[in-house]
Amino acid sequence: RTETPTADRPTTWSRDSAKSTAVERGCGRLEWSCLDWNMSSIGFYRSIGAIPMDEWTVYRITGNTLKELSDSLDKETAQA
Repeated sequence: RTETPTADRPTTWSRDSAKSTAVERGCGRLEWSCLDWNMSSIGFYRSIGAIPMDEWTVYRITGNTLKELSDSLDKETAQA
């Protein structure tokens, strides 16, 4: 089922997925990412009791740096 999400109504899939994944499987928490400029989503998440995890930082490797890392790991594996 496809629904257009809004700040006060996330998609049905999101609600159902969170319910089945977190509660029915006995998980202790549910975490997700949100862009820091997406104030409508941030407002919604806070309204349902979500707490921002300010002490975490997202890291990313792309392009040539990713290729170089992959190559170096391949070399390490081959030498082991």
